[in-house]
Amino acid sequence: MKTDKNLIAAVIGAIATIPSEIISLIFVRLGYARYSIYHLSSMLVTQKTPSFTMGIVVSPVVGGFIAIILYQAFRKLGAQHLIIKCIGVALLMFIALEFIFSVFYDGKLIPSGRMSADYSHLISAIIYGITEGLLFGRFLFYKKIE
Repeated sequence: MKTDKNLIAAVIGAIATIPSEIISLIFVRLGYARYSIYHLSSMLVTQKTPSFTMGIVVSPVVGGFIAIILYQAFRKLGAQHLIIKCIGVALLMFIALEFIFSVFYDGKLIPSGRMSADYSHLISAIIYGITEGLLFGRFLFYKKIE
């Protein structure tokens, strides 16, 4: 596995969803959001009802896929400022997914959310980007000392 960098990137992407989900669940418990990141990502599959269990599968798969694409891009374009770049991509994916949810689900299948929920999901996306950037730097783009 040490030589399969794409697999390592996918695992990093999947692992980076965990701190993001923890922050998201804290916001749910505090009443700022109705659904966590795993709940919302599950709706890509379930279509009607948010499911935490399905989210445990869907969110890491999406995170792993994004991480593989990022790893390939960083290999070709350079791996400077990993954390900033990972946050940028996480925010771009946040905007894309929020758009999808607002067009297809918001107010139709699930009740319309409050702005505080959007902000909590935004913060969770930033946490995902920071975690992914740190792990990329540690496990994929570290400098070997010889």
